[in-house]
Amino acid sequence: MYIEEDEKKTDKQQIKIKVNGKTKVYKIIKTLNNKNNGAQGFAIAPVDSDRKVNTNQIIIAFRAQNFLTIN
Repeated sequence: MYIEEDEKKTDKQQIKIKVNGKTKVYKIIKTLNNKNNGAQGFAIAPVDSDRKVNTNQIIIAFRAQNFLTIN
């Protein structure tokens, strides 16, 4: 898995995930990096072959160092 910036529009980041030899492209919709409590996360949505983002299938990943300190 690696993150790559869209070459045509630098404000749109994408992530490519290769699973079982097939690469899927996702757009990074939102990121979180809270330095106060260590919380990190992101939301991604799949991009189809026409470069359209399918926001009906959003994936959210979240990680926190100390769950009790999240505000």
